[in-house]
Amino acid sequence: MRKCLIFFFWVVLSSTGQGYDLSRVEYFLSQNNMPAAKQALAEQYVHISSKQEKEELELLAAQLFLREKNYEQAADIYRKLLVENPSLVRVRIGLGYAYFLLKADDKARYNLRLALADKNLSATTRQQILNVLELIRRRKSWGIYVSLGIVPDSNINMVSGRRLSCFNFMGTPICQELDDAESDVGFQGFASVEYIYKFSDSWGLRSRLAVDAIDYRDKQYSFWGLGGSLGPRYVTDHAEYSVGVSYRQQWNEESRYYHAPGVYAQSTADLSRKLSIYGKLSYNKVNYDPVLYRSYDSDNYGGYVRLIYNLNSHSYVSLNTGLFYEKSGYKWNSAFRQTYGLGYGRELPWGFVMYAEPNISFNNYQDKRYFANGMGGFEEWKRHDTTYGIYISLSSKLLRIYNITPTLNYMYHKRTSNVYNYDYERSRWEIGISRSF
Repeated sequence: MRKCLIFFFWVVLSSTGQGYDLSRVEYFLSQNNMPAAKQALAEQYVHISSKQEKEELELLAAQLFLREKNYEQAADIYRKLLVENPSLVRVRIGLGYAYFLLKADDKARYNLRLALADKNLSATTRQQILNVLELIRRRKSWGIYVSLGIVPDSNINMVSGRRLSCFNFMGTPICQELDDAESDVGFQGFASVEYIYKFSDSWGLRSRLAVDAIDYRDKQYSFWGLGGSLGPRYVTDHAEYSVGVSYRQQWNEESRYYHAPGVYAQSTADLSRKLSIYGKLSYNKVNYDPVLYRSYDSDNYGGYVRLIYNLNSHSYVSLNTGLFYEKSGYKWNSAFRQTYGLGYGRELPWGFVMYAEPNISFNNYQDKRYFANGMGGFEEWKRHDTTYGIYISLSSKLLRIYNITPTLNYMYHKRTSNVYNYDYERSRWEIGISRSF
């Protein structure tokens, strides 16, 4: 690790301009006199006016903090420089390495993978980044993530908004008043803990525990859930693989709603300096506790793939696709679902990070059943739904305080169905804060 640190420092030092004299800084560094080196750098900083030269010296100051093992202070400087200009590749490399030293592995991996996409990186620098990414995969680690927020939602009960559903019974119209679309502002929370125990450089054990909750005034749509997974993990130079068991339980209105034991297999791999892939196969047996919902008990099979292609050091695209089969005890309630999404993420000026993804899903049920047809009678149909959606996320590095990041998410869904009254439209905001430990 010390060799990596020295390498990153001299990459920056050798690439600085010549508008100032760094000989005293270099001398004090050779004597391992860090306070004097920082003082010499500060003296140079106050006598220059060029924005580019100030940027170079701030970058060097961050490297001095790394040498002092003051990794958080170094990360603060790198973040400040990226707020002003998110396309600075050397700064992104430095930030990724600072996160690596802080053991913030997800943030380190994100920044170093973006930096790898820069076409002007030397072969030596590229290999050094790959070495750090490999170290991240192979080491023991743990992490905590927490988010809290308010959730304005236009249609929490997901209904069409039609007023009546009528049918004829022996020549007499019988009508049922349908629910109105119910809007509300809820409060939500999420927390997860992940721990990777290392048996060897290649083998380990991955465990995860997560809890989530959302609360509305109408308790029928409030719930909280608890879930987790556990299984062995295998790591290679460019990939990791894991299998295991999973479990989730959800409560609604203070009673257990369903529980779902399962198994999974997943993998993450770097296919090239720009392209990475995540894939997961899973099986869950969903059992509902309320007698009214027992007909929805099912065996759920799923496969999901996400490809991420980094365009440059500050933007990327992602292709997401999934195929799921819900096998119920009643064939008319069994369904195939396909999902597709194409996303674009970008680091923006002023410290904002944006991700936007339009998506579409197709849900096809496997057998016919009788539905009210909206024309005064019943008709037998095999149900087909198409749901269009968009997901937009915006967060800010500039506004963060004590590593707490403000976040704003927006989701829109519109479902169309061949069955009367099963279409709906829904807008949902998530306004909150998050923090990783």
